[in-house]
Amino acid sequence: MGEQIDLNAIERRAYLLYHEDGLIDIIIGVCIMISSLYIYAEMIWLVGSIVAVWLPVYMGAKRKLTFPRIGQVTFSRSRSGRTRNVFFFFLAMNVLGVLLGAYAFTAVSGGSIPAWLVILGEYFPIVIGLIGASLFSFIGAITEIKRFHGYAAVALVVMGSNHFLGVPFAAHLGILGVVILTSGIVQLQTFRRKYPVTEEVRDAE
Repeated sequence: MGEQIDLNAIERRAYLLYHEDGLIDIIIGVCIMISSLYIYAEMIWLVGSIVAVWLPVYMGAKRKLTFPRIGQVTFSRSRSGRTRNVFFFFLAMNVLGVLLGAYAFTAVSGGSIPAWLVILGEYFPIVIGLIGASLFSFIGAITEIKRFHGYAAVALVVMGSNHFLGVPFAAHLGILGVVILTSGIVQLQTFRRKYPVTEEVRDAE
């Protein structure tokens, strides 16, 4: 009896290869760095627009750098749904953040500061570190991209340490973005060396 083909395992390897280019890391790193600049400039309301702006950039980079090397892959509905779930989750978190920010601003302007907002303000870097670590762990669990669990640990350390240091919060956020961006660039360079574009593909372009 011949060896059975595990289609799920093949699709899983193809999915991990699809994200081996590091582009999602680069986009996330850039978005975090831009967020840190918005926060430093006290224009935090612009943070919510970042995902919508950079998603087309990500897909364009995929077509330019990834597809010529491994081809354009169509995954099953359940597998491709994972990526959509991550996107919609981040979009929902953006909307929730804007709503909470608007509520907090209204409360403070009215002279009534809720107890939870006082606690959040006191331990804000630690809370953000925990939220960031949870988000990266969530992405790692959904996509099975293991390096995101490493980003979770980095987010917890970099952001949580801001509570004990006298450095502006935006600086720590920027450092986190630089770390993830650098990792993504290294990942992309490794991917390009490992999967060079063939002459046939160059001629077709």
